[in-house]
Amino acid sequence: HKVWEIYKRMKERYSNGDVSLKPNKIILTSIINVCGYPTKSPAGKKTSLKVLLECMLELQTSKFINPDSKTICTLLNALKYTVENDAQLYRIGAAVFELSCKKGLTDELVLNTLKDSYPKLYQKLPFYDGATGHLEMNQMPSEWSRHVRRRRKK
Repeated sequence: HKVWEIYKRMKERYSNGDVSLKPNKIILTSIINVCGYPTKSPAGKKTSLKVLLECMLELQTSKFINPDSKTICTLLNALKYTVENDAQLYRIGAAVFELSCKKGLTDELVLNTLKDSYPKLYQKLPFYDGATGHLEMNQMPSEWSRHVRRRRKK
């Protein structure tokens, strides 16, 4: 995928001292978004999935990219359009959600994306109330959302 090749060159040039090419969450989220556009071609989906998995690895390991919940949601949605096997989609979606929790980025946006795109995973959350179909948010571990910016009350 050409966008990934450009990103790798950009990252390499940054590593070699060109500070104007520092990768960031906006660039990575944009790459994820591009890969998430639905394509009917099996080869296109395979290429997009490969880049999405590279992006996920980058989110896990990069020292200079600080993702936010929008990045996580964009990745979850992009995967939904590129992974055709339900079991594989569930596994990868679970790994992305785990990344969100580990980085403390789980907010309502992430949880709503999970509910809409990965309902089986959503229903397995430890604070999911099967009787009401809702989450008991006060039971969500605080570390899952420790880096979420809270909206100020007016």
